[in-house]
Amino acid sequence: MFQELVTIYLRQFTEIGEPFLITICNCKVPSMIMLQEYKKLLPIEQMPDKDKKELKRYVMDAFPHKNISEKLDCAKIVYTIGTLL
Repeated sequence: MFQELVTIYLRQFTEIGEPFLITICNCKVPSMIMLQEYKKLLPIEQMPDKDKKELKRYVMDAFPHKNISEKLDCAKIVYTIGTLL
């Protein structure tokens, strides 16, 4: 069931783009599902430094109102979507 939802989220992201990404990060259930998918991937720490810096900059700009823990979750979600596409 979760895999079907992930497929739907990825399709929605490709159709809608960044606004849908922000929605996923701000909604509890979709973010929990994507964080479960993240656990199946290589950790962010293994990304090239350039990509990590770009990801950090994006998350800091897109989610200024979130605390550090929430920003880390958003980074994991962005990374997961990017990896799965």
